[in-house]
This record gives sequence, C-alpha cells and structure tokens, in this order.
Amino acid sequence: VGEALQSNHFVPEVRFREQVAQLPFEKMRFGAIDEGFKNDEEMLVNRLTGEIVGSEAKFESPRNYQNSDNSFKNESFKSSGGNGNYPPPRQQNSPMSDAQMTAFEALFQPQQSDDSFKNGEEISRKTQQLYWQLHNKYIFFQSDKGVQIIDQHVAHERILYERAIAAMNKNFAYAQKLLFPVKIELSPSENILLKELSDDVKLLGYDYAINDEIVEILSVPSDVKTGTEENSLKELLAQYEEYDKIRHTDARDNLAASFACKASIKAGDALTVQEMKYFVDELFKTTMPYVCPHGRPVVIEFDVKEFDRRFGRTS
Repeated sequence: VGEALQSNHFVPEVRFREQVAQLPFEKMRFGAIDEGFKNDEEMLVNRLTGEIVGSEAKFESPRNYQNSDNSFKNESFKSSGGNGNYPPPRQQNSPMSDAQMTAFEALFQPQQSDDSFKNGEEISRKTQQLYWQLHNKYIFFQSDKGVQIIDQHVAHERILYERAIAAMNKNFAYAQKLLFPVKIELSPSENILLKELSDDVKLLGYDYAINDEIVEILSVPSDVKTGTEENSLKELLAQYEEYDKIRHTDARDNLAASFACKASIKAGDALTVQEMKYFVDELFKTTMPYVCPHGRPVVIEFDVKEFDRRFGRTS
C-alpha cells in the first residue's frame, strides 16, 4: 500500500508499525497531500479490507460526483469505526488526475486472503488434472461421464472454419494489421485465382496491394500464426486449388475450409494446459463441435462404465 501511494504521488512517505496487532489495523502516516491533510496526520488502516478509521480528515471522495460537470460533493469523512465509507473523500480542489484517482480507489479494495490464493492453486491443480495431451496429437478431457478424446488439429479446424465463415458472411472483423508489410511474388495462375477470390479473401482478413505479380500484404486474419504471414496467402491459394478438385462446395465454404486447414495447429504441436482448455472451450462454442469441415470426427467419448467393464469392476 505504501509503495502504491508513493508511486502515484499521493504521499511522500508512508509508515506502518513494525508489529502487526491482532486486529489487522496499522497506522499509516500521511504527509501533505493537499489542504485536506496535515503534515503529521495519522490514519488507522485495515490491511485486509482497506477500511480507514481513526482520522477526522475531511476531503472529497472520487465516487461522489454531481451531475455532468464532474464537480465533487463536500462531505465529512466520519471515522466512528467501520462505517464502510472508503476510500476516504478528497477535497474539491485536489489536483489528482483520473488515473491517480482510480489507482487511489483501488488501494482500498478488500485484499485477497491466504485462503483465496490456496483456493486458486487448488483450482489450477484440478484444471491440470482435467486436461492432458497424448503424443502431442490428442487432448484428453475428463467429462462427467468418463473421458473425451479430441483430435487437436481437426478441433482447431472446426473453430477457425466457423470464424472464417462468420468473417465473410457477416463482415466480422477478423484482421490484424502488419507493422511491416510483407511482399510476395505470385505465379500467373495464383494471381488469377487471387483476383477471382479477391472480395472474399479481403473479407477473410487479408488486405493487400498488387503491383504486377508482386503482392504487398498489409494485414492478415487474426489467427494466422506469427512468423507465417509471408507464406500464409500462398498456402491458402494452393489449398483452395486442391480442395476445389475434391470438395463439392461453393467458393466461400472452400476458402474457409482451406484457411482453417493451413492456419490450425498440427499433430505434433505441444500444448500447455491453458491452451488445451482454450481449444476445448472454443470447440464447444461452435455449431458442430463433433465433426470437422471435412467430415472427420473431432471428439470420441469413452464412458467410465466401459473402463469398469474392461477391468471387471461392478461398482
């Protein structure tokens, strides 16, 4: 608290008692903040709740605004012991910026106890137990009935396919601008195909300028991996041509499937627990989580009863 107060220039110095009392109150010595404080004024602060007691300071609270002119009410801060009015009010003429006021108010929010950190660690451990990866190909997820096994590549394909379709059909914002534009050279056939697909490719998130056979890429879809921007457009066009021969769908659907195939994670990519959880959560937000855009299964589930049967268990 002391470091935060000083870093935000609320006080030049803050001191706490060396010994903490049984009740979590400690004296805080404030220097001159503004006219509302005296140089030697002391306040008693509850470390856990941020409640201030033991001071007769009068200054305005940043929570109490009047109308639209953002002027402050003048009201006394009563310190009769735990009246719940914190953070303390400040004077109307206090020269705090909005950012300082926000930081100051945050100082007086209830602090997390040791129990809350223990609970967070427990949740983290349980999350790690629920998700694990087999041979960097399959995500195992513990469900209520047993275990679900997810093919990570086709799961990500389903996620990206639906994002791409939404981007093109609903003009959904799906682009990230490149800090440094990338120049690539296209073959004559690639150039012709790009011109044919130009409208949908731009809706997908690619922004580019063409000069003869040189294409300058200015932005790419948000899910294009960092470091693959240069080849992503050429790979998209190549995959589109391949799918066009074997898939009997319209151009927009084919383009979405091509993008999903090339931009998705692959078998062999190691994932963290957080990444596995993210893919599982995003997968089950899609309209068809159990089938990829090419018709392959995404999720296989084994009931715990099947394990019981194989191990000869009756309960």
